[in-house]
Amino acid sequence: MPIDDKLSDQFRVLLGMAIQNRVEDFMSSLPEVGYQPYESMLALAIRVTGHVVIAAGERYPNDADLEKAAGIAAKAVTGLPIDADEIHAYLSKVVFGEDRVMSLSDDKLKASVIPMFALANLLLAFTPKGMNQWTYLDVIEASIDAVDNTNEGVLPSMVYEFGRRK
Repeated sequence: MPIDDKLSDQFRVLLGMAIQNRVEDFMSSLPEVGYQPYESMLALAIRVTGHVVIAAGERYPNDADLEKAAGIAAKAVTGLPIDADEIHAYLSKVVFGEDRVMSLSDDKLKASVIPMFALANLLLAFTPKGMNQWTYLDVIEASIDAVDNTNEGVLPSMVYEFGRRK
């Protein structure tokens, strides 16, 4: 199912606030957004994060890759209240593990913002050269839509075709 345009627009507004370190604006916007839409945004943030980390490492990551990505992302210029350990926990527990967002912190509010804050840092750290984070997000959302409309039976053909192009 394609990513809902309204959800994507709201997601980008909140993500923009995070990228610009407008934490107070971000936090005060959450009640307006509402629980259900924000939960959908967190699911999108997790999928986008997975794309960014895999693209940055050019493979499915192991724990050392996740730790390295978290360290790089933590140094991004957002100035957000998130550190490398929190980004690493998010990547290993939620994005590439089986845990849920709320397992990230005993503070439920903190746990609920880690995906968006981590993604803001990851996008700034790993957006490909020649692109801005919004263009990169367009590419990622298009790829998520493509995956959602594809069955795994096409994977061998895709691997073959993309393998030949290299």
